[in-house]
Amino acid sequence: MENVIILDDMSYVRYRVRELLAEKNVKVYEASTSFEFFNKLTEKKNDIDLIILEVGLIKEDGFEIVEKIRQKSIDIPVMILTKMNTREAFAKVIREGEISDYVLKPFDNKILLDRVMKLVRKNKINEKYQKLQDQQTSKEVEKVNNVNNVNKNDEVKIKSELPEDFTHYFMEQLLIAKENNMNLSAMIFTLIKSTEKEEKIDMKETYLILTDIVFKGIKGIFKTPNFITKHGFLTFLAVLPGYDESEVENLKSKINEQYDVLSIINTQLSEYHLENASITYPVSGQDCQELMNKLIENMKVKIEME
Repeated sequence: MENVIILDDMSYVRYRVRELLAEKNVKVYEASTSFEFFNKLTEKKNDIDLIILEVGLIKEDGFEIVEKIRQKSIDIPVMILTKMNTREAFAKVIREGEISDYVLKPFDNKILLDRVMKLVRKNKINEKYQKLQDQQTSKEVEKVNNVNNVNKNDEVKIKSELPEDFTHYFMEQLLIAKENNMNLSAMIFTLIKSTEKEEKIDMKETYLILTDIVFKGIKGIFKTPNFITKHGFLTFLAVLPGYDESEVENLKSKINEQYDVLSIINTQLSEYHLENASITYPVSGQDCQELMNKLIENMKVKIEME
């Protein structure tokens, strides 16, 4: 059974969420104050798959509660379910960087149920991957090393274009995906200047600043076992274990939403837009070299279409 904890000072909201999730056999733990919330979370921490939180509490600051969750290194997805619908509130939530989803009240039952179950399932996948990695025997580790040695020439080719940490993690996750009949996706996305005006060489410092701003703004989306890294100026690469093509598209939408918020906070970003490309094993290919070549080619095609 999946388990969710909700912090909301309105009892009818907690009741409505509890009854709604009961349809999917999800157990809901309720809290009306942060004291009650953290006590229950401490007691049930290993069982909780999702935190649902109202940041617009009457007697408490919900954003401070989000900060406490982060300080305690609680690795559980957080969904904001709130009546606060101002741009400032949304921007503040995004800046927190630890939020998995944001839903406004009043909410549609079906939409909320779908989004809650998606986060719960994703958390279960993350746990499964973590267990797989924790339970790897020395034989499996040796198998990974053997695969790396067999594909050494391929890896050298990949490294000439892509970061080593990205390449190594993708190859490791590809082996896990093959052994467990799972999907594996990768994304590349980059900032593209929206105007045709040529930029000067002294833009290097600006590129570094913008790269850091975007990276810090979106990295919170990529929860373990997902992985994201920078690649030179204005470009980012991500590995997404367990993601199929539809889930990748949903993630792209979430990245674009956060980028829009970042553009409001830093107006210089409004001069750029995010272009992206992706691949998914096994649909896009079978081996690492084939998949990486296709990822790079897909991105080149997107850029040439600009």
